[in-house]
Amino acid sequence: MKKLFLTLLLIILTIKVSGHEFNFKPSIVGIDSVVEVDGMNFFKYLAMNITYPVDAQINEIVGIYIGRIRLDPKGNLIEVSTINSISKSIDEGFVKLINETWRSHKVSIYNISDTTDFIIPVKYMLSSGYMQPEIEYFVNYEQKPKFLSDEVRVVGFNSDGTVSQTKDMTFINKANNLYKAGKYKRSIKYLNKLINRNPYSEDLLCMRANAYKNINETINACRDYQYLKYFLKSTKLKGLTQCE
Repeated sequence: MKKLFLTLLLIILTIKVSGHEFNFKPSIVGIDSVVEVDGMNFFKYLAMNITYPVDAQINEIVGIYIGRIRLDPKGNLIEVSTINSISKSIDEGFVKLINETWRSHKVSIYNISDTTDFIIPVKYMLSSGYMQPEIEYFVNYEQKPKFLSDEVRVVGFNSDGTVSQTKDMTFINKANNLYKAGKYKRSIKYLNKLINRNPYSEDLLCMRANAYKNINETINACRDYQYLKYFLKSTKLKGLTQCE
């Protein structure tokens, strides 16, 4: 009984800690209005320095990475973190770049009077070759939170033109069929890919949260709940009240 109690306590504490990730203090203006790096506007600097890791390109990983940059009133970097993860190398690349920027470059800050979060989406896309159009995937921009900064795009390609990309509807059909069959763990595999591409979809996040709930992965279910409630400001939270 004592061991069970300690396990439950650990789960509760973990959920609370995870919830802090979505305690936002978003800026009402874009980061370009208040941050320059080496005399360059922030997005130009980011576009010139952000990379598409080789392993992510080889594995044809696409999607919208969302990072958070938290600054104090003097413009010092308090924290850089990931809100929507795409892959380990992409996540780590963004965090490393922002840390190195504040550590090794001249960062000029204007008109910040309080601790402030800048939420940065970076859209990773593939192309069949240099100067070829990007392979699109669906993003529900109508549900994109208003406090997000503009989107930076990073395009990867290979020289032999063999890049392929599974269509959104293929993943949607597989996720739906597996979910209806009660094969929740397998359904989550495809939901992950869809949410990578479309991190603003309330329906996808709700579906994954309930899939996690059905296989008793409470921490993951509640992480999606926190994302829905505090990041997307969603009201589609039925069935996830155990996360309050």
